[in-house]
Amino acid sequence: MSSRKPGCERSVFSICPVTVERNSFALEGLRVALTTRANIRTSFLNGSGLAWSPSHGWPVCRIIVLNAVEKIGLRQFPERPIVGVGAIIVEGTRVLLVRRAAEPLRGEWSIPGGMLELGETLRAGAEREALEETGMRVSAGEVVDVFDSIIPGPAAGPPQHHYVLVDFLCTVEGGAVQAGSDASEARWFEREELAAARLREMTLSAIEKAFALRAPGRADG
Repeated sequence: MSSRKPGCERSVFSICPVTVERNSFALEGLRVALTTRANIRTSFLNGSGLAWSPSHGWPVCRIIVLNAVEKIGLRQFPERPIVGVGAIIVEGTRVLLVRRAAEPLRGEWSIPGGMLELGETLRAGAEREALEETGMRVSAGEVVDVFDSIIPGPAAGPPQHHYVLVDFLCTVEGGAVQAGSDASEARWFEREELAAARLREMTLSAIEKAFALRAPGRADG
């Protein structure tokens, strides 16, 4: 049998208040661990299981829908790498960038992008993120770059963030620039202004590749 823990009631079960966070939801209620042989029932939501006795009559959990900034927090110390998509929106000699409102990269300029959603294709994800963060409708075309973004955690611990990122060259289809979602600002940068934006090296490299792909007379293949 498991030992009693502080803050827990116990009969045939160990009952502990808990919040389980997964993807866009949080489960807040009671996590119940079986301590003797008894009739139990198990329920799963977004991969998180909660077990309880059908006879104890206590509420088990409630579902909380998280906002965009709260979702960012769920990406810290992930169990596995997270797939992200980026939209490199190039128009002539300028590129559309956003300033991040939340971690990671809070306060930094970057290309629009975010997590791929369940059932979504990579290109559809890039187009959605562009619309949410910049107000621009775009068409995602060629893959510009694929790379890892790993932000270390505490010493000897797991990484705080680990993304596998796929960046697409995007063409504007319509809309007006308006920051949204987890972007605090959105604006066009001329190519010669990029040094002042203090972009991360991998971001600047991807943007330069996108400009090269758009260069007049480029030979495909």
